[in-house]
Order: sequence, then C-alpha cells, then structure tokens
Amino acid sequence: MREMTASGDLRDLAARRPGEGVRWHPTWPVNSRIPSFARIDHALASDDVLGEVSSFEAVSGSDHKALLVEVAAVQ
Repeated sequence: MREMTASGDLRDLAARRPGEGVRWHPTWPVNSRIPSFARIDHALASDDVLGEVSSFEAVSGSDHKALLVEVAAVQ
C-alpha cells in the first residue's frame, strides 16, 4: 500500500484524514474465533474521484468485511 500511494497518484479512501477522529476499522478476519485486528482491505482512487468509505459490512461467506464506497467524478 505504501508503494501504491507514495507517488500521490492514488489515495486510500478508507484512510484517516486530518481533523477526523479515529478511523481504524479492522476488516479481517471476520466470523472467526479471533477478533478482527487488521485493516487489509482498501479502496483506492485518484484525484479525479471524490469519495469515501461510507461503511464496513460483514459479507456472508467471506472472512473480510466489505468496504461500501460512495464516489463521484470531479468536475
């Protein structure tokens, strides 16, 4: 992730932004005896896209949480 976002061409829509509270939402593992502890799922976008992760949801049959993302093109 650091390499993919280092140039600034892509940003993680789930990352904490300055001035916001804690945005740590572990996404893995889910439905396990081990509580979720790692955020290994991301939503990447360029500066041509406005957006954010609106919620993190459990998905039946998966051991990851889904990231529900709201996006719009920059005009």
